[in-house]
Amino acid sequence: MQSNKILLRALLGSYGRMSLGSGLLLLLVSCGGGTQVDDLQHSDVVSKTSSIIVADEVVERGAAAGPAACRVEKSGRRDEDVDNLCSYSSVEEARPEGSPQAYAEVAVPSMNNILPVPTEIANGSTVRLQCGTTYQGTLELSEKSGVTVKTVGRCGKATISPGSPITDWERYRGDIYVAPIGFVPLQVAVDGVPSALAHWPDLPNSWAEPGSTVPSDDLDGATVVYLDHRSLIKSEPLTAASPSSSERLATISRSKPFYIEGKLWMLDSPGEWAIQDQRLYLWMPDGRAPEGRVWAAPDSNGIKADHSTNVTIDGVQIFLGADGISANKSIGLHVLHSDIVNSARDGISAGGSDRMRINMTNVSNARQNGISGGFWIANSTVANSKVSNTGMVNLPTPTEAGIFLGKGENNRLYNVHVTNSSYRGIAVINNLRSAVVNSMVDTACVRLTDCGGIYTYERSREQPLDMLIESNIVTNVKGPEGIGIYLDDSANHVVVARNKVFNNTKGMMIHSGFKNTIRHNTFASSAVMHISFPQDNEGDIHGNKIFHNTFISTNGEQTYNMGPARYGKYDDLKAFAEFEYNTYVSKAPVATFARTTVCASSTDCSQKNAVNYRTFNEWKSWKGQEESHSQMNGRP
Repeated sequence: MQSNKILLRALLGSYGRMSLGSGLLLLLVSCGGGTQVDDLQHSDVVSKTSSIIVADEVVERGAAAGPAACRVEKSGRRDEDVDNLCSYSSVEEARPEGSPQAYAEVAVPSMNNILPVPTEIANGSTVRLQCGTTYQGTLELSEKSGVTVKTVGRCGKATISPGSPITDWERYRGDIYVAPIGFVPLQVAVDGVPSALAHWPDLPNSWAEPGSTVPSDDLDGATVVYLDHRSLIKSEPLTAASPSSSERLATISRSKPFYIEGKLWMLDSPGEWAIQDQRLYLWMPDGRAPEGRVWAAPDSNGIKADHSTNVTIDGVQIFLGADGISANKSIGLHVLHSDIVNSARDGISAGGSDRMRINMTNVSNARQNGISGGFWIANSTVANSKVSNTGMVNLPTPTEAGIFLGKGENNRLYNVHVTNSSYRGIAVINNLRSAVVNSMVDTACVRLTDCGGIYTYERSREQPLDMLIESNIVTNVKGPEGIGIYLDDSANHVVVARNKVFNNTKGMMIHSGFKNTIRHNTFASSAVMHISFPQDNEGDIHGNKIFHNTFISTNGEQTYNMGPARYGKYDDLKAFAEFEYNTYVSKAPVATFARTTVCASSTDCSQKNAVNYRTFNEWKSWKGQEESHSQMNGRP
């Protein structure tokens, strides 16, 4: 064991310090970079070579990168030198699975110091909100230009909320209380923590099995939420219109796992609420009286800045918005030093926007997406920020990612920390010339699968993504198809460099992707395999380069899983990628180093020798590469 420790430390080198205990790899990773970026360009932040070049100024490591902070003065130092000046954080064991109770801390709005939100805001004005004060309603900034909203004073962030404190409670029965309410709530929170809308079936089973019998016909006005497939949740209202609520539910529940929510008869557990006849029913989670503790919010946003230009939100908390900030089709939105908590849909919704800047901002407990660029976003940056618990509030809901950027170009994610995501951590899809750098994804794919911690694709196969994924930490991406870094659906021309990818179900997947470069990464302690190369019938995997990586197998996992090749062509399989200058460490049986699959047809992989398991030496001989420049356990 001691010799193995020495060998592994030597192999890791500047990638991090590590130790072994009880056969488990403990990878100690350096704190990430953290210049508080606003208008830095790609060339200022990252180098296209194998090392990161520190910007030509003092670099201050942001809190989003880890518990330690460090300062590096002078430009031009490569990240090995930076790491030597930083303290390290240790990951000693797999973190527990994500939990709907893992809420971020929230500054609960005062129920005594409440003012209406300012109105009739003029273009070019500065809205000064008093610290420690709650402003009630939706702050309307749509189509405004040059407006700044900021907290003044030193007594804590001002809060904007479309919600209201709920008062005049009476005991209904047991620990269930009832109060009058003048609107239909979308969310209810007790002591700042969102309560669950009453639902059937009850936890711990989120989903009813297909074909399950619902115990009541009172369904009009309820919502059915169902697992359409392993990576997609859908929801729709049930109404008295044709088809009837019972008929529609029967159609869905026949083949899909599902649950229903929103009726008083479903209120059967602590921490749940329901609405009926303009009265709010709430089963208190701790049995204590609700007076002075409960907020409820309608289907309204915290700040509405759609079609706005150069709006800045600085040092504000936004609480219980449907969208915390809705800024679709905006130009030049800036969100700085703010907290956006308990959003029923997106923390920040900015589809169709240009030149958005988010810096030093925390987004937590959004039920759909933490930060969303929707169908298109360009020239935007998210930096030095945290996104947590996306899609993890109470029951499963439709969600895309902690950070989701759809089709667009020239977007950058730098020094962001995304934790505890129901589905993907960071998704930057069909997005050209964009980058994810110096960031961390920890715990993703908790409720959905076929899923990546960092995810991208380019389904048209017509445009090079020219995307950079560099110097990130990706860990605890679990589930049957939890993939650390996922290049899906013909992703191409992506550089994946100097990342630390460990303790995931699969380290990486290149699905029908081509001309990608995977270099100077460390893959460790994958549950199943380090890199998988699945190919669709119409796919054409080719031209990928796997150079200068370190692979550490502590679970008997395969290093590579290749195929199936198209229609039995061995040469096709061999063309998937070039491999050279890699370092391998494994305690696994030698026959599990790589698996290759060549099928007789698009549907038939049953013929003899379709699947081959290869030792490292057999792999080198079969591939005709890695003969002298790659090593297994210190030997060529």
